[in-house]
Amino acid sequence: MAGNKTDPRVVKTRNSLRKALVYLMRREKLEDISVQKITETANITRGTFYLHYKDKKDFIRSAINE
Repeated sequence: MAGNKTDPRVVKTRNSLRKALVYLMRREKLEDISVQKITETANITRGTFYLHYKDKKDFIRSAINE
């Protein structure tokens, strides 16, 4: 995970991912949403996703708690 949560780049990336998740959840069941769909919707790379989160469960847990 990225170390500095206040870095504007980190904030922007995480916000984009959360917005993508919300968008996708309005259209699909959570179990049908893949990391690839999330990253494509957020317009970031999967590598960037994995710099911030361990996996989809980690991301969802974090998104709910933030």
